[in-house]
Amino acid sequence: MTIALLELPSGVVSLEFAEDDAARLNEAVARHFGTPRTLERSALYDVVEFGGERFLLYHEWDPCLISTSDGGAGKLRLLRDVLAGKPTDGEEAPSAGDE
Repeated sequence: MTIALLELPSGVVSLEFAEDDAARLNEAVARHFGTPRTLERSALYDVVEFGGERFLLYHEWDPCLISTSDGGAGKLRLLRDVLAGKPTDGEEAPSAGDE
């Protein structure tokens, strides 16, 4: 799994991932925030919503989710931790055999 979190000086956060990781990312989003909704589609990006926040899902080159709010930035940080196997709010980290 290739996941990277970029924190920009403006406060915007970008969760970058490989296309092969999209299904696992979608599962994590659904498990923690409910089913994501696509609000708008365009050639370069979609506007998606989950957990009460909106994000830009860029898909021109390597895909990434970009926060549009402080709340969204926090959700992307949580997703990064979940996908890295770190415990979050009472969860236990998966054991090596679970991955």
